[in-house]
Amino acid sequence: MATPAVGNALFWSPATLRKQIGMLAKAIISTHPEVDVLQGEQQLASMAAVEAGRVLGLPVVADLHAMWSEELLDFGSTKRGSRADRNIRTLESAILRDADHVSVVSSEMREHLVSNLSADPLKISVIRNGAYPQIPTARPHPNPRRIVFAGMLSQLQNIGLLLEALPIVYHEMPDVEVYLTGKGELADSVKRQCRKARLPVRFFWFQSPSRFHEFLASCDVGLLPANDDPSRRMVHPTKLYAYMSVGLPIVTNRSASWSDIVDGEGIGIVTDSTPAGFANGILEMLRDPGRIQSCGERALTLLRTRYAYIKEIETFGAIYSKLCGSGVLTSPISSLGSG
Repeated sequence: MATPAVGNALFWSPATLRKQIGMLAKAIISTHPEVDVLQGEQQLASMAAVEAGRVLGLPVVADLHAMWSEELLDFGSTKRGSRADRNIRTLESAILRDADHVSVVSSEMREHLVSNLSADPLKISVIRNGAYPQIPTARPHPNPRRIVFAGMLSQLQNIGLLLEALPIVYHEMPDVEVYLTGKGELADSVKRQCRKARLPVRFFWFQSPSRFHEFLASCDVGLLPANDDPSRRMVHPTKLYAYMSVGLPIVTNRSASWSDIVDGEGIGIVTDSTPAGFANGILEMLRDPGRIQSCGERALTLLRTRYAYIKEIETFGAIYSKLCGSGVLTSPISSLGSG
């Protein structure tokens, strides 16, 4: 969808998408699932779950992490009010109408669905992304210099801000080690820009979650360069919680409400959206090993208390129980927290 010609064509006539939805729905039905609720993650799976749910007589939860309609606008794949834009909003409205319940990752997304897509507010629950602590305590950082951006190299991220800030960081700390993921539609372009600017950036990718978390834990600072677009203000980045889960302090620019978590909870530094401001935030953190460790320890504590993911899981359990007409599921859901 990030390629404008393809993204626009996908929704200029939604016949191809509807065919995929039908095929996926038939595949779900053919398994004769012994379940009480179907849940689709993101739009395509949600639409297929709704279709399969009608046949199987099962309630459906649509689990939306972002809005395709807004992301396509940010990609430049559609224009507001165009035929493709109207089609995708019609499809998203159908999910909101036909699903028995909808979960979203932020109050901003909930408000968007109610205000712009006429969603029933009683059918929408806010269930944040989250994570469980992956290490017992934050490790010491005697010589911090390793910084990481663990998100996809995508137009939806503020990669431009990051690339403009890095030369400033390298100038002040020549021995800094910068790690970026090697995936995303901008990956080749970013690699070329780094070579042209002679930035010794290292690219990584781990298929294994355990190896990924082990690598993150070996870093000193996690970066979250964010765009201030409507679609980004609605999401709750998984990277935020991935960093927290291994005790990494975070440097981000102020963009959405989740950046208030970084600032207000004392787990990192929130900067302005200028390259100099973002670079100075990185340098400020790298020059303070004690602050790195205290921010990391605070992040781990929050994941065990205020932002414990088991609370979000239990919310899902309550939704499932209500849809099934039974009491709230407590014991089976709570047991997930010990894993």
